[in-house]
Amino acid sequence: RAPRSLTPAVTALCRAAAPKACVPLIEDVLGEGVARPGRIYGPIVAGLLDKRRRPYDLLRDWVQAESDTSENCEPPSHIPFAKALEACRRSKDLDAAYLVLDAFDASSCEDHADLSREISSIFARSVRFIVGAVSSKQLPSTEVKEVAFVGRSNVGKSSLVNMFLGRTKAAYVSKKPGKTRQFNVFDVNSASVDSR
Repeated sequence: RAPRSLTPAVTALCRAAAPKACVPLIEDVLGEGVARPGRIYGPIVAGLLDKRRRPYDLLRDWVQAESDTSENCEPPSHIPFAKALEACRRSKDLDAAYLVLDAFDASSCEDHADLSREISSIFARSVRFIVGAVSSKQLPSTEVKEVAFVGRSNVGKSSLVNMFLGRTKAAYVSKKPGKTRQFNVFDVNSASVDSR
């Protein structure tokens, strides 16, 4: 009956190499309408991903369960989503990460820095500086998709690049306006750099 006691119990079962044994608990717990679906689905999904399983059907059920949650239910927490995203990162499963983000969106949970960090580390696994070019003629020709950040001086373009890449020093950041005076080109998740 106490929602907070569910997460440690389900997590303990998952660590005991029995994440699938927790699946029957889902209907029983959610049927009472008190606990958030993430308290059950989060640890199970993380446990399965850590065992290199692909629980896509279970993740789709999580998305639906978050959508169907009653008003009597406890408020949502970012923690189950962050734990599931950590497992997605460890198992290098982008499809599962997208489904976890769908469940997060359906939950109406407020964003949290832990989620942003996990998302950055999942989607930007490797980052390599290619060139700092002062003119467009010096830019490398490429066949891959490109993203450009353009804006006025000192509005946070370099900080935004660092946030997206999950790095603190990929793009140089300064309090002095106009410090970046070139095109900085990065290679993200290149097959030659990251074979995952």
